[in-house]
Amino acid sequence: MTKFLMIMIILLGVATVACWGCAGVDYKVDGENDTDTGGDTDGDTDGDTDGDTDSDTDGDTDSDTDTDLCGNNTIDSPEVCDGTDLDGQECSNLGFADGGVLECGDECDEFVLDDCVDGCGNNTQEGSEACDGTDLAGVDCTYFGYTGGVLECDTDCDDFNTSSCSDGCGNDIVDAGEICDGTDLNGQDCTTLGFGGGTLGCSPICDAFDLTACVNGCGNGIAEAGEDCDGSDLTGQSCITQGFYAGALGCDGNCDFDTSGCSGYCGDNITNGTETCDGTDLNGQDCTDFGFYGGTLVCNGTCSGYSTASCSGYCGDGIANGAELCDNTDLDGHTCLTEGYYGGTLICNGGCNGFFYTSCTGYCGDGTVQTAQGEECDGVNMNGHTCPTEGYYYGTLLCNVCSFDAGSCWGTCGDGVLNTSAPSTEVCDGSDFGTTTCADYGFSSGYLLCNAGCGSIDSSNCFGTCGLSVLEQFSSASLPTGWTVEDADGDAYGYDWVYSTASNTTGGSGGYWWVDSDITGPNFDDRLVSALYSRGGCSTVNLSYNHYYYYYDGDYGQVQISVDGGAWQTITTYSSTTSGLVSSNITGYLGATSNFRIRFRYVANYDWHWKVDNFTLAGT
Repeated sequence: MTKFLMIMIILLGVATVACWGCAGVDYKVDGENDTDTGGDTDGDTDGDTDGDTDSDTDGDTDSDTDTDLCGNNTIDSPEVCDGTDLDGQECSNLGFADGGVLECGDECDEFVLDDCVDGCGNNTQEGSEACDGTDLAGVDCTYFGYTGGVLECDTDCDDFNTSSCSDGCGNDIVDAGEICDGTDLNGQDCTTLGFGGGTLGCSPICDAFDLTACVNGCGNGIAEAGEDCDGSDLTGQSCITQGFYAGALGCDGNCDFDTSGCSGYCGDNITNGTETCDGTDLNGQDCTDFGFYGGTLVCNGTCSGYSTASCSGYCGDGIANGAELCDNTDLDGHTCLTEGYYGGTLICNGGCNGFFYTSCTGYCGDGTVQTAQGEECDGVNMNGHTCPTEGYYYGTLLCNVCSFDAGSCWGTCGDGVLNTSAPSTEVCDGSDFGTTTCADYGFSSGYLLCNAGCGSIDSSNCFGTCGLSVLEQFSSASLPTGWTVEDADGDAYGYDWVYSTASNTTGGSGGYWWVDSDITGPNFDDRLVSALYSRGGCSTVNLSYNHYYYYYDGDYGQVQISVDGGAWQTITTYSSTTSGLVSSNITGYLGATSNFRIRFRYVANYDWHWKVDNFTLAGT
């Protein structure tokens, strides 16, 4: 029971005693019906019948029978309250600042305060509160036996919190809960707290610093905490560190920087210091300096570069404009074909000033002869052609814009000049027979003619012989009369001396006889044997023939003679490639009236071949 409630009950008890026997108030204290009616004076309490005129037996004149009145919602003496009748009282009247619901006790002799709410938290100690916030009811730590510290109130206002109280405040040692203690300032001084100097002190209850003796140091020439500078002490700063480019930094009377002596900064529309540009001063630059073709160049906010957002037209915008040849896929009408190629895809380079041709295909000059595009040659690639393939004997065939240039070629059949050096196989050219005359064919008079192709001589206009004149031009596939082929190796292939008209490289023309070891195979030994001829009365006998001997490796060819059926004698042996007209005086092999044969013997082993044409015997 709270102290307040106890006081109320005591007061009510005193009032009851004081009014005992007051007129107009019935009191039932003995459990019997009394006879007073509030206006009589007998006051007896013995419960007898007093013979009054009412119908009850309580002795008074009213007709009710007195009973216990608590619970009738009406305060009857000596009740403090009764049900809903609280005698005008409520929680706030009883010291509960936040109100609540006040109730009457079951015996009507006291209030029930359980649902009343006190005012804890309003910083005012009231009612049953021991304290409230900062209102400690005049109590401090010393009340609880501490020497100092900070006393606090519990959050429910029913007790004190002494956790910040201490026993040591005043012992010059900072204890728990203390900011400082006497001379122990916990490592602090006026300068660490932002002052220029002075003497730092501690409050008497050790809960705060005493700053009254600290002083500001501005003006002492030393830049201290809280000061930008002090006099000439600029803490190493200058106009440059303050964002300017030049000048003298100063310090004002409040120890703040004075930049009035500084000059040049980003934003003054003058390009200076390390600025690239400044506002409207673009330092002579415009959009064209950044690859654009027009527009407005802008200096950025830090004066360190430009913004090209308002520039227009540039290489990479996909439009061929300005001085561009192309731009991305806009090739301005150019294709691989217009650039001299035969096909493919033309690509614009990164500078918009030229093309990449890597995806174009084929062009005159790529070193590849593209006959479908009309090329005869390309660069040094002559596609197998030389001066001889173009009808010349000598010189160098050139390529000019992918067409043959024979300007450096010379020597042809029909130029009237007998060309005797390889690869020419001429034996005559027009009227030029060299040293050859009708006499070389066994005639004493007449004239020679040069056959077409300059590879053979026509001696049909020569006359006057000694009886020996033979010319075998091998114009048919049949051997001349009396001629034979000997297969000395007995090969199984059947490839011996045979007739051909293809590619006569002997210097003659038309057909010829030849033998091919490359086709026939190993251990090759085949012979082409002439008919039997007679020396007759000729004093001199000359043998001549056109041939092409193609040497390979270890093979050889022999021109041999057999006189009067005797052993074969070798006139000439070939063991290197040679061709053209060959003449030999064979008189020394013959007797005065000898008969003789000539044979061409070829010995080889998977080698090349030998061709023979225009076999001639002439006696003089």
